[in-house]
Amino acid sequence: MMQRDIEAVNESIKHWNRMIAWVRTQPEGDLVYDRAMRGAIGESWYGSDCPLCALYGRCVDCPLAMADRPCNARGSAWRTVEDSTIWREWIAAALRMIDVLQVIAKELAR
Repeated sequence: MMQRDIEAVNESIKHWNRMIAWVRTQPEGDLVYDRAMRGAIGESWYGSDCPLCALYGRCVDCPLAMADRPCNARGSAWRTVEDSTIWREWIAAALRMIDVLQVIAKELAR
């Protein structure tokens, strides 16, 4: 893998950490609403804000898709985030997403 892949994964981890930090300011039982997040911090969990999506454009050759599965696939870390209905569920799913990205980062650093 190239340096740009490592940078994109590390930027993705930062992206998810920023989102989690904002969500932790919300009542955990409130319904998930991406527009509230975007309005507050200028980003959300969709591909338009994902450093990996910006680099790859789609799941082909994306290290996240290769390590987990394509984001839209049932059971993927991202799909679990997307399917969350309240912020408490969203945070748990986002933490899983970060776990997957951290494993990828370690693999790429080898």
